[in-house]
Amino acid sequence: MAKIMIMYPIPTNKEQFDKLYFEEHVPLTKQLKGVTNTFVNKVVQNVNPNQPFYLIVELEFESLDELLHTTATPEWEKIGEDAKRLTPYLPEPPAVCICD
Repeated sequence: MAKIMIMYPIPTNKEQFDKLYFEEHVPLTKQLKGVTNTFVNKVVQNVNPNQPFYLIVELEFESLDELLHTTATPEWEKIGEDAKRLTPYLPEPPAVCICD
């Protein structure tokens, strides 16, 4: 199994971020072929104040090859373009990791 993990910092406007993220961005990710599970975790407490995360999102794939194939598709590119719409509500870009 392989994952893409996206760790969003605390938004400057949580209400607007949540509306855009949950109503428009998440439905796009549900259209991706190759994703076996999606988890959106809302952080309830940050133990390290230097890493104030708001959401931690996990996209699971059967394998690293499947993940790499999916991230090379036009659908993934469309999601990346849409993600740019979230940045005005974030103090900095999210941290993104690929895990195997």
